[in-house]
Amino acid sequence: MIENTHLTETPASDGMGIGTRVILVLAALTLIEYLIAVAKPPGQIGLIFLIALAKAVLIVIYFMHVRQIWRGDHA
Repeated sequence: MIENTHLTETPASDGMGIGTRVILVLAALTLIEYLIAVAKPPGQIGLIFLIALAKAVLIVIYFMHVRQIWRGDHA
């Protein structure tokens, strides 16, 4: 009998991957905010506000573990 011996990601390594991706997205959004602030286009405040709101949502969901509470995964 042949067993399936492929490696799978553990929850810990998956969490680190998601955390890294979220940090990269936050960094990219921060760079976009900076570029908007420097360029000073019309509607700049609205754009920066929307990006800041998106960053806040990412932080709350992924780093404050609110998503786990909503799904019922909390202990």
